[in-house]
Amino acid sequence: MEENNLLQIKLDENIYYSFVDKNIIKNGEKITLTKNEVLFLELLLEKPNHLISKNIIENSVFKASVDENTLRNMVYRLRKKIDTDTIATIKDLGYIIKIK
Repeated sequence: MEENNLLQIKLDENIYYSFVDKNIIKNGEKITLTKNEVLFLELLLEKPNHLISKNIIENSVFKASVDENTLRNMVYRLRKKIDTDTIATIKDLGYIIKIK
């Protein structure tokens, strides 16, 4: 599988995100994401290795202010699906996706 192109991006070893199918490809297997997980992941991927504030995430993903646990739980579920430490929490500020 190619490293990165306009259709997919490598998140980690054998883990890719498909912009076409809106899912994770892990070891060749497709992993389905929820609508909010897709919005969140694509928001982070717009500026890899840069902090995205909680406020921007709330407005872009949820279209409103949400309970802290709602965002935290969504990120937790996404991390379990990806099974890598690619998404980092910057305490009280937001999230960053680490792409090599």
